[in-house]
Amino acid sequence: MMNVRVLTAILLVAILPVGCRLGEGANGALQVRTFEIQYLDPDEAAQMIDPYIYGDREGNPGMISLGPGTITVRERADNLARIEAVLAQFDKARPGVTLRFQLIEADGASTRDSAIAKVETQLRKLFRYEGYRLIGESVVSGIEGREASGRIATSEGVYTISAALWRVRPGLDGGNIQMGVELYTPDQQALQTSVSIGVRPGQTAVIGSSRPDPGLGALILTVQASFDSIQ
Repeated sequence: MMNVRVLTAILLVAILPVGCRLGEGANGALQVRTFEIQYLDPDEAAQMIDPYIYGDREGNPGMISLGPGTITVRERADNLARIEAVLAQFDKARPGVTLRFQLIEADGASTRDSAIAKVETQLRKLFRYEGYRLIGESVVSGIEGREASGRIATSEGVYTISAALWRVRPGLDGGNIQMGVELYTPDQQALQTSVSIGVRPGQTAVIGSSRPDPGLGALILTVQASFDSIQ
């Protein structure tokens, strides 16, 4: 008789749903907890923790509400613990970067421009234009996951530049930046590209070139990047 009772108990435990604990059941009591967020946008944080909030749980749904710098969640204790871990991992200061863009016109001059002397040698290896001259530049700053924008004033008009900073990774050997760059002339889009650049002190990277106006020289966009202190 004792063996039968033991076997029955084992079978009962075996058929419990995965993830349930004895005495709790699939619809265990929910708790309400407010998390403070310092760096993440509340909507961005809500998307990260959404997989752990069961709003469609029958009879006992999870809930979320957003406030200035806070997220309040109604969920089971185990899911609240997972949410806490996710926020602790991602709600951190993001590295910042300063980008110095130079807009260069090719075939615009036969003489050398001292303002771009350091990069002109590199340009002559990449392109076969007669001459190069700097027509404008802009310095913009931003942080990972955000967009940085600026304006480049030239004699032909004001150009608009936008850089979506997808990934900013400082490192002991310099670091790396992955971004999408768009350049607009006063009338149209002149350049759109996705680039990954290695960041070294004093290094200038050639992002791309275009010829939006057949009557003018080609436009070449370069960038020099440096990491800022953590934002």
